[in-house]
Amino acid sequence: MFSEFIILQRRHVRYVYGLIGCIVLTALMAMMSVPVHAQSQTPVAHKGELVAPDWSFFDNPPLEINGEWEVVWGQLVAPEDFSKLYKGEYFTLPSRWNNIRKPGLKGSMGVATFRARLKLPSYNRGVAYHLIAPHAAYRIYIDGVLIVSNGTVSEMPDAFEPSYVSRTFQGVSGNSEVVLQVANFSHAYGGPGHALTLWDAQNLRRFLDTLSVTV
Repeated sequence: MFSEFIILQRRHVRYVYGLIGCIVLTALMAMMSVPVHAQSQTPVAHKGELVAPDWSFFDNPPLEINGEWEVVWGQLVAPEDFSKLYKGEYFTLPSRWNNIRKPGLKGSMGVATFRARLKLPSYNRGVAYHLIAPHAAYRIYIDGVLIVSNGTVSEMPDAFEPSYVSRTFQGVSGNSEVVLQVANFSHAYGGPGHALTLWDAQNLRRFLDTLSVTV
């Protein structure tokens, strides 16, 4: 009995040491897999500007355009008119506007236009945006040019039509201005609930391929 107990104890010790070894090896592999040039802190937009001059699209995960966006409530504003209609307000995206009390909004229903200026490095490969369906209709302009339209964006509920399709579309590196128009007259939650993300285009393609998503 005693000899069997000793054998069991030795087996238990070997198991524990083996388990510890596996944990340590896994941790070391995870540390080694982190790109050397990856930026440790994710940039966030502040007062309408996201500044990340050292961001690496290749080494880092997709850049989420999160933080304080400039906003004009209750209107779908063209990019060329935004500055003259803007009243100095900010709204943190991604977020819902259900509790915002502004003209043109009623709970989750209404429209708004958001703007963010991006100050990013130039990049010698293609970049692309990805936006998970916001349960609304939206339009996105980059540097004043309409890049993508999802659903029918309108200030009139009868003309509005939502689209629940996630989209990818061409992005630009370097400095740019993004204007996002959003309309919702159908869903219980208003406003963009998912981050607009900017990817290395090939990395995004590989990611979507793993999900069996056709772009």
